[in-house]
Amino acid sequence: MFEAWTGLPLQLQSAAAVLQVRLLSVRRLPPHPLRQQPPFCATLEAVGTAHTWPQGVYRLCAPTGVEIDVFVVPVAANAEGSCYEIVFN
Repeated sequence: MFEAWTGLPLQLQSAAAVLQVRLLSVRRLPPHPLRQQPPFCATLEAVGTAHTWPQGVYRLCAPTGVEIDVFVVPVAANAEGSCYEIVFN
């Protein structure tokens, strides 16, 4: 599912705000013997905002109508924006 969203505009939503992001990459992680689905890590980029959201649970909304709650961690920031990581273990 996530690979198909690479490069697409997505939204992170909090109770008070919406952050426009795009999916930069999806990286597969080593398989886990107790999980049927392979774990992976998704990297999101928010451009055009100087404010970095703190780590926490946000709603991720895709243009396909899919909405899921995810735990997001900021991993990088510069003058143009911030990058966030979501790990699905």
